[in-house]
Amino acid sequence: MDTAVVRDTSAINNLSDVLAFGNAPFYVYPDPAKTGIAVSYYVPEKSTAEIAICDISGKKIAYLIEGIHAPGNYTYIWDCSDMQGNPVKSGVYFCRYINSGIVNTAKIVIIRP
Repeated sequence: MDTAVVRDTSAINNLSDVLAFGNAPFYVYPDPAKTGIAVSYYVPEKSTAEIAICDISGKKIAYLIEGIHAPGNYTYIWDCSDMQGNPVKSGVYFCRYINSGIVNTAKIVIIRP
């Protein structure tokens, strides 16, 4: 059974704030976003990691990463598109990071012109 851990990213104001967290498990910047989002995550030991984007109903609309990672800090840039490469619509989404049975979730707001 997965354990849900929700991280409050409201204190992160810019990318330097994300990098300052060091070995924190998971942060998303910026929020709200228009064209792209940086997803920074930490893998404590060699293990399988997964990051997916879900819509408000919980449906996975994009897989960002999935596979075995060596220990360390990583950053993935999501271009705010779905699995077919289409830009997602304005709205609320959730970025879910799973590693070693722990589920971390961050809310993302996409604002399109």
